Amino acid sequence: MNSRYVKGTKWAVSSVATCAAALSFMIVTNATQADATADQNAQANVQTTEVQPATNTAATQAVQSATPVSTKAQATQSTTSATNAATVANTQASEQPVATANDNVPSGGTVEDDYPDVSNNVLGVAAYFHIFSNDATLNAHTNGNLAVKNLDGKVNFGTNVHEELVDKEISYIQNITSIANSSFVSAGPTRSNKVIFGENVDINTDNPRRVQVDGTYIDHLDAGETYQDKNGQVYIDFEKEFNKLKDKSTELANTPTVNQTVTNSDFDDMNNRVIDVSDYVVNENNHIIINLDPEVLNSNTPLIIKGLSSSEDGPTVIFNVETDGNLNYNVNSPIKLKYDDGTDRDSKETEYFGDNHLLWNFTDNTDPNNLYTGTINVDAPFQGSVLAPGSTINVNQNLDGNIIADKVNVNAETHRWDLQDDTDFEEEEEEFEKPDITNPGVEMPDIEEPEEPEPETPGTETPGTEQPGTETPGTENPDTETPGTENPDPENPNIKDPDPDKPGTEIPGIDPDPETPDIETPGTEEPDVETPGQPDTDGSTEGEGNVDLITDPDDEKDGQTNFTTPSTDVNFNNNATDANKQGTLPQTGAEHSLMLTAVGLVLAAGLAFVYRRKRD
Repeated sequence: MNSRYVKGTKWAVSSVATCAAALSFMIVTNATQADATADQNAQANVQTTEVQPATNTAATQAVQSATPVSTKAQATQSTTSATNAATVANTQASEQPVATANDNVPSGGTVEDDYPDVSNNVLGVAAYFHIFSNDATLNAHTNGNLAVKNLDGKVNFGTNVHEELVDKEISYIQNITSIANSSFVSAGPTRSNKVIFGENVDINTDNPRRVQVDGTYIDHLDAGETYQDKNGQVYIDFEKEFNKLKDKSTELANTPTVNQTVTNSDFDDMNNRVIDVSDYVVNENNHIIINLDPEVLNSNTPLIIKGLSSSEDGPTVIFNVETDGNLNYNVNSPIKLKYDDGTDRDSKETEYFGDNHLLWNFTDNTDPNNLYTGTINVDAPFQGSVLAPGSTINVNQNLDGNIIADKVNVNAETHRWDLQDDTDFEEEEEEFEKPDITNPGVEMPDIEEPEEPEPETPGTETPGTEQPGTETPGTENPDTETPGTENPDPENPNIKDPDPDKPGTEIPGIDPDPETPDIETPGTEEPDVETPGQPDTDGSTEGEGNVDLITDPDDEKDGQTNFTTPSTDVNFNNNATDANKQGTLPQTGAEHSLMLTAVGLVLAAGLAFVYRRKRD
């Protein structure tokens, strides 16, 4: 075979093999890229469906509403244009950033952490905020703190420092439409701030002295005063709290009262309308509840509330203001306040809230729950907290107090003035500390080294110095050499007194009566004591050191110590042994009683010895 032919054949086969390999590689690569592209398109379609279902619907409607055309090409072009428009809209929506909580901002916790006990206030946690609402729009200066779900704050807010009585001001804003950079009041020597924002509010604390909130730098807020909801937990659950407030409004509206409903016909002079609340009955909740006819606040002459308590724990006056189901209720009556100490109050900025005992509860007798859901227009200077949890309030004149409503629109200056409501007003009886008689002598403060008794006149005796078997000077055995030589119980001649040199040789409760019978302390009379479970005895023993465990020896005068203890049968002149017999020391146990008896016997022996030495 021609070598040239062989070489040509090998070259041809090699070329074919190379082309086949290259073609196979291209086929595999294209298939892989096609699969990847399909997966990406599927994921994009899923994301588009989840993020912007409304836009896809709009695109579909655009396709469906396309103008009929006569040619297939025109229909295809219209469908393609609508699809492209939807794709662009979806792309733009997916590019919008979603704010998340800043990890550098600490959690604000819950309102219960800051106000753990609000059960005594009729407004609950809302009592601690100037404005408490789902939606608040601020168009005029608001001198107070906020707890709002949605804020449109076109002006500043915060409680200005006057009397330096607000130590800590707390505000909570869950969502923000707008906020003024002059919002809040700077902390100072007497004021700290805590401001909590919702989890979706964008907070930047790169400048710790000037926090940025949703792109607005706040001039009066430091990073250390800034907090945020975290992990789905909210500082205030507005739905839950407003349900409570609605229930409270209904409860107050339905509370029976002996006080009459006030109408304009009750006033002798329409230009001098006065309601003297001191003439009304205070109920068990420390409330004075008065129902108002709708025409009372509709009138444009002043309404004077007289006799308000000037005490911080005085009764709370609650006016149930009937609206008769009007969609708009207009408050045209300026409110003037006169206290029981003769002082008046005018609208003002203040940090003192102790004199706010006035609540206006707006009701509707046409609603099954007496809950008013219309609009309240405050068109006259107004004082007192407002409870209208289902309503909209337009504040068109100055208002001092809490403003609690579904929606609050501030169009005139308002002032924080927290409601002081103490439903737990009954004074508890003062508990006096009673002496502990169940364990007398447990601490044994004076048994280490008893004081030497002062010389006494013969015939007298110092409590606590008499020994078992030792007779009082002047009795029939004055020269007894050894204490205890006289038989303490003639009926039991074999019973001997305990040996002072061997304390603890006898166990209390076995010896029926180890002391000398019928020995009395001059000036005192001992009662007969019956020993449970033991034979009756006539004698009562004095001395043995138990008096020193309860009384101060300096208080002993004239040879006796007097005790008067209410509600007890225990005579403190009796010794520890008698106390054990009477059952007054069940807590100490037999071993403790034995120890006390032994200590008492030792002291008794020592004091008897000293006493005898003095006599000799």
